[in-house]
Amino acid sequence: MSDSDTPDDTYLAQTGFASTTRGDRGPAPEEDEILIEERRAGAADEGVDAHESPVPPAAEETPEEAAERARLEEADVEKVVERLAERFSDVPVEVVEETVTEIHESMEDAAVRDFVPRIVEHDARDRLREVEEEIDGSSADEAPSAR
Repeated sequence: MSDSDTPDDTYLAQTGFASTTRGDRGPAPEEDEILIEERRAGAADEGVDAHESPVPPAAEETPEEAAERARLEEADVEKVVERLAERFSDVPVEVVEETVTEIHESMEDAAVRDFVPRIVEHDARDRLREVEEEIDGSSADEAPSAR
């Protein structure tokens, strides 16, 4: 590495990217294909399937782990109901609970469960805003006009 080279320059030169990049635009499309083929060939030489993910598949969940995950998800969804009931105090709590439950049940078949409570909260908040607007609109219609 020369004095003017940065660690990034050295890495780029070692990986072959330095000679194939076009400034900030990255490699030209045809150079991209060549790089991909070179990597596949190199992987084959090393006995690695270039199409195989380097990340091992997730282990199957035991019934105990699945039950614990479901329990934690339910607790998170209950917290969602509490937060939204507080946020939308003009909306009856029963409506908040029904909305959250309906959205949560609609995600029953979601393959990835990690973000279900967050998605439920987001979707429920959108629906409850609409309900709140309807309540506020009907309240304004019922209010006597001041003259």
